Amino acid sequence: MTRQEHLELLNEMEMFYPFFKNSLEREEVWYKVMYKYDFKEVMRNLEIAMANEKYQKEPPTAYYLVQDLIPTDEKVDFNKLVIFCPICKRAINQREEQKHTDKCRSVEYLSKQYEKHFGKVIEKKDLWKMSDEEFDKKYLESIKRIKDKITNEREKAMLEFVLNSPSQETTREFLSNTNLTEKEI
Repeated sequence: MTRQEHLELLNEMEMFYPFFKNSLEREEVWYKVMYKYDFKEVMRNLEIAMANEKYQKEPPTAYYLVQDLIPTDEKVDFNKLVIFCPICKRAINQREEQKHTDKCRSVEYLSKQYEKHFGKVIEKKDLWKMSDEEFDKKYLESIKRIKDKITNEREKAMLEFVLNSPSQETTREFLSNTNLTEKEI
């Protein structure tokens, strides 16, 4: 809350409670309590108090107006909450975690497999620069190329699943024929 907003609050109280007289001393004392709270929230509490029978004859205290509020510096903006990707260690928005992690795993896989099977180093930053549509297309093309190079039949079968997006029933059947359990997936 700014000083100007604080004065607006005190003026509102002075208008509603004629015996509530603002002074420099009251301004300072109340501002020490109020400055860390959101003006709109404090005003809402004042409006609630003014509608309350208990506060028809006497004004609410500064404490009453902020008692159920969270100071603005303690509020969390979930749109800005970041976490660190366990794969690439980048800071990412929490809302983008699943999408980022999926792409990050794909980038890592392509990078390792290309080096292993083709002796080529793929620049990860180039893959990250691609749009999602570009990356998905490149990823599927690369998986086809890698699948053709792989000799391990189990690995080949797993890549075939990636390329053909099987039904859940087919996936369960495939997994029941491997050493993987559903908990590991």
